[in-house]
Amino acid sequence: MIAKWSLLGLIPERNGARGKPSAAQSQAQARHLLELARLEVDAALAAGDSRIEGLDAEQVDARLETFGRNIVGSEARTPWFVEIARRVVNPLNLLLLALAVVSILTSDPVGASIMTVMVAVAVIVGYVQESKSSRAVAALRSMVSNTALVRRRQLANGRGELPIEDLVPGDVVHLAAGDMIPADLRLLAAKDLFLNQSSLTGESMPVEKFSGPDARCSAPMESRNLCFMGSNVISGSALGLVVATGRDTTFGALASALATPRAPRPALTAVCVVSSA
Repeated sequence: MIAKWSLLGLIPERNGARGKPSAAQSQAQARHLLELARLEVDAALAAGDSRIEGLDAEQVDARLETFGRNIVGSEARTPWFVEIARRVVNPLNLLLLALAVVSILTSDPVGASIMTVMVAVAVIVGYVQESKSSRAVAALRSMVSNTALVRRRQLANGRGELPIEDLVPGDVVHLAAGDMIPADLRLLAAKDLFLNQSSLTGESMPVEKFSGPDARCSAPMESRNLCFMGSNVISGSALGLVVATGRDTTFGALASALATPRAPRPALTAVCVVSSA
């Protein structure tokens, strides 16, 4: 049974141009994942320019330079008083406050009070909404574990525990019961692997995953051989090829979407515009 909620449903609509590049990027990433899902294991490794033994040090350094660290965003927290001031000081708010002053000077305290309350309510509502989005993003980030068992050719015995921030596309990682998925993965081998993807899809039941090609999937989340950052392993074991890291992951897209300010709703446009930056 599919639950009626998921993090996908929490993504607000975006303001015009700011949302379009993200949508195009997400569609390209989805196509890339589907292509990998339809490949045999050896072909998937070749597409990722990797080997079953993992990457060497030179490849890792080059990909860290290209793709960056496996971090789902990190932005400095703006002090609350700066956020409030930023929302107050915009043309429409200043116009309303100026009209409120004029109303007081012309002996119209009721009009002045109404305009002042409009500005105050809009600013407070906007600040509360943005704070909720920030807390949601922090909750998403806290769901990801700190280390992963990775195959790399320069490591002793060919494998070792590394911080997930150091993972790059092409890395080969081991999964076991209780592990969090450290990046978006294409499975290379799997044995009785069941995942919990409820934080991403709202699906309450465990999902079984396999390593074979999946030619019938029409969306990445429906694929039997793709695993996504933010999911966790309930049972079984597996070997996976890292195909996306950081903000390029589905998890990263969700976090970025939650952090983006909401577009004003039609019924509240007049009030929401007041609180926009």
